[in-house]
Amino acid sequence: MKMNIIYLFCCHWMILGECSEEKLHTVSSSNQGTEDILEPKDLKDPGQEFVHLFVKFILPQDADQQLVDKQQSRLHRFLCSIFSESKGTPIHFFFLTDLRSKDFLDGTFRKAIGMILNRKLFYNKQRNDSNSSSWVFPRFVVQYVSYPFFQHKYRKELDEFTSILCSNNYYSIPVVDVQFWYDLNSDVPDIEEITNKNNNTIYYKCEERYAMDFMYVNFLLVHELPPFIKKLILLDTDLRLRIDIGQLFDIFNQMTSKEIFALGKDLNESHEVSAWRYLHENPLATLGKIGQFQALNGGVILMNVERLRAQPDLVSAKHIAQLKEEFKYAPHTDQGAFHLIQYKHPKLVYVLPCQYNLLVKRAEYDYQPNILSYNTCLTKPLIEHHTGYNPFIYILRHNDVLKLSAWCWNPSWQHCY
Repeated sequence: MKMNIIYLFCCHWMILGECSEEKLHTVSSSNQGTEDILEPKDLKDPGQEFVHLFVKFILPQDADQQLVDKQQSRLHRFLCSIFSESKGTPIHFFFLTDLRSKDFLDGTFRKAIGMILNRKLFYNKQRNDSNSSSWVFPRFVVQYVSYPFFQHKYRKELDEFTSILCSNNYYSIPVVDVQFWYDLNSDVPDIEEITNKNNNTIYYKCEERYAMDFMYVNFLLVHELPPFIKKLILLDTDLRLRIDIGQLFDIFNQMTSKEIFALGKDLNESHEVSAWRYLHENPLATLGKIGQFQALNGGVILMNVERLRAQPDLVSAKHIAQLKEEFKYAPHTDQGAFHLIQYKHPKLVYVLPCQYNLLVKRAEYDYQPNILSYNTCLTKPLIEHHTGYNPFIYILRHNDVLKLSAWCWNPSWQHCY
């Protein structure tokens, strides 16, 4: 099967007829079969001006059509938001995927690009507002990195990460209100039906989806990425960007000379209970509490790969296991590792402002005082994070005329995609 990687240099103007042949170029390159899926060391350098984006997209082997459609819809919205908000920053996409999932990626890319070009260049032909006139379709390069490569080479390490960060053991957690906990986590299938209402204790274990190998590839990238990748942005596909990707990349310039990672706060009070044993023994500790050491969310991660190469053991399974033991922590996702690293090494982690990773689902619980203190974000969201949930039911307080976040019935709205 042949693959076309398209480089589009689109003009600044919104009217297609004003894009001269010199301003709109299309270049194609073809590869055969599995050669399209590379080992990390074989990634080609697109140029120093490109922003490197790492995205994981692997369809489960047993995925039914409904799940496939959901994943494609999420990816489509994610890609459309990147292209629609572009101010011209060149983008190097490289996806962690396998051969089966790559076919869906190819098709979704074509669909997203076609939709954005049609909407921006044709629908907006008669419009001349300030938002439209600043849009520039970006140059971009797409490459695919082999997921099976990591599974085969790092089988032992992936199993170690899973056992540390997503144990099959049940954890007992004291909570103030058992019923409120269940209401808050009603969509989590692995909360055990065993409770002790006399001391308000619930039992839970890590969700099965967080035990999958691809959740832990982030910790292995430092060993495999080619030298030309010095700074990397890792993004989930359940995001909607409201900014040019270059604005997010500029956060690197705000980080200190020692900071390696940048992540936003999780805006979720439930993670404090993961540290309850440590907090009980250390009343003055702040691990997981509101403030600087609130739990972190891995939907948006900036990683200074060049600095991490100098101390790769920072993200080793051994080091994370030591931190888990030291802080008596009960992580139930891969992002728990970054939370522990931040608490142990606060000078190495930059906390992203809330608008760069606003968890949309938290808006549903704004009326709860104990939740509001965790998720207050008083500025307009720049990156919406739907945390895997259907965004149709959430109405954001920052939307014009309270339009739905993910559905537009008037295509003239700037963020209708």
